[in-house]
Amino acid sequence: MSKKILAAIVLASLCVVSVAGATPMTEFKKGDLQIDVGGWQHGGKFDKIGATGENLSGDSKIGFVGTATYAIADKWGVQYSYHDLTTGNLDNGYDNYHVGGYQNELNVLYSFDPKAAAYVGWDYLHGNVASQTRKNNVVQVGIVAKTPLTK
Repeated sequence: MSKKILAAIVLASLCVVSVAGATPMTEFKKGDLQIDVGGWQHGGKFDKIGATGENLSGDSKIGFVGTATYAIADKWGVQYSYHDLTTGNLDNGYDNYHVGGYQNELNVLYSFDPKAAAYVGWDYLHGNVASQTRKNNVVQVGIVAKTPLTK
C-alpha cells in the first residue's frame, strides 16, 4: 500500500522538476544568481489502497516549487530546490488517508558547455500517508541541458 503511494509521490515530483527546471542555469559566472518559483495544481489518485482495497482520490491544491542556483565560481554552481508534494486528504476528508510530503535537493553543478552542466547532489524525500511516514535520502548524478525551440 505505502509503496504505491510513495511511488506516486516520486512520479509527481518528477513532473514538478520538469516544470521548475524549464530553463536551467547551465553557465556560471561567479556571483550570478537564478531563482525559479512556481506553483502547480495537483491532486492524486490511488488504486486499491486501504483495508478494503478502495480507489481514492486526493484533494486538489496549489503546490509550491522553488529553486535557487548560485554561481560560486566560474563554471561552478550550487543549487537548492524545494518541492511541495502534499495532495491533501483523500476522498475529501477521509481522515485515515491524508497524503503529505515534500522534497529537498542540494546539488553542485559544473558547466562543461554554455548549454549543459553536470551535477551531483543529495535528494531528501519525505512522504506520509495517515500515520505512515517514509523518508528517503538519495545521491543523484545527472546532466541538465537547454536548447532553444525556435530562433
